[in-house]
Amino acid sequence: IVVFWIAQGTAISLGVHNFTYFWKIKPATIQAVLIAQNIGYFAGIPVCAFLIHRFEKKDVCTWGIVIVCALLFAPPVLRIIDALPENGPFLYAILCAFFFIQAVVLTNIFISFNAMMVDATDEHDLLFGVRREGLYFAALSFSGKAALGIGSLFAGFALDYIIHFPSDLADHPNQVVSPHSIVMLGLIAGPGAAAISALSAFAMSRYRISKSELLRIQAELRER
Repeated sequence: IVVFWIAQGTAISLGVHNFTYFWKIKPATIQAVLIAQNIGYFAGIPVCAFLIHRFEKKDVCTWGIVIVCALLFAPPVLRIIDALPENGPFLYAILCAFFFIQAVVLTNIFISFNAMMVDATDEHDLLFGVRREGLYFAALSFSGKAALGIGSLFAGFALDYIIHFPSDLADHPNQVVSPHSIVMLGLIAGPGAAAISALSAFAMSRYRISKSELLRIQAELRER
């Protein structure tokens, strides 16, 4: 979870720069993309309810992270190799679709994260004889906030030392941002964040409480 939130914190922190200088879209279009994203968060709730009842929570979470990696990776790379249309309604519709789907998948990841945490507290109860929901969810909340901060720190470091983005744009708004900086901005916010997220998918694949294992744990807790 910490690794995943570091990746998301990096992408979120670079979002305004990415929209403005890499995608070169206007505030009204950014607003439309963000509205599509927020609709996607809500649309993901029934999708997650459907998937969690039919598949393992770990699989919903892990494959969700894999899909998010693909959605982070693909648009900037396609833009760099000129495989996307020029700025206009068609490109904006594609961006809205990407962000909508990404939000749907993120909702599935968030819900399955928490659902898996509940199962882990049952296992903890079985192993040690005490309930520790408060401790588990406090750690979950703290790790998310701390990792977002680390992601923001990494984004700031990348802007200064990898992307070499101008730090005085507020004082000199008419200066030209170099093409190299713009390309690096897209790569860090997209494929860079995707690479970090991929580590989270690998870690999540090690989670071992399946549906059958959870039923066994809960049966033993009831018997005890």
